[in-house]
Amino acid sequence: MNRAWGAFTIEEALTGISAAGFTMVEFCSQQNVDLIRPDSSDEELDLLHEMLASKNLSFDMIIAGPDLHLPEAGIIPSFDKLAANVARLGGKYILACGVEDESLYDTYLRLLATSCDAAASYGIKILLKPHGAVSATDDELLRALARVNKPNFAISYAP
Repeated sequence: MNRAWGAFTIEEALTGISAAGFTMVEFCSQQNVDLIRPDSSDEELDLLHEMLASKNLSFDMIIAGPDLHLPEAGIIPSFDKLAANVARLGGKYILACGVEDESLYDTYLRLLATSCDAAASYGIKILLKPHGAVSATDDELLRALARVNKPNFAISYAP
């Protein structure tokens, strides 16, 4: 994961990750910018792909999830584009961290299920990280698994 390298440019981070002997990287934000977004341009994705290749790194996961700041009608199309961009770079996973607001739990789990449908067409698996709130306890994680109930949905305890 590039988190330890967050203060550096992505080029510096990938150089350091590669020099440390890693061959795979997972992305969170870099200098407070999401590297892969629904609105990432072809040029941005091509540049990131070239940087990964030049460092002999592959990419497998980002930290993201349904964007609850969007109007509900825009959430799944946005997530679909995100999944397409992740797949374009060879990624296999999107790690969701849940939602804090208890009044949004049902909505969030429903949107995760629908997001799984969007992600499945790209071969992407959605993982829910035990991260508090909707995913704070084993019971809540089991409820999430039952509620989402999709073959490309699982729980991940790392990173």
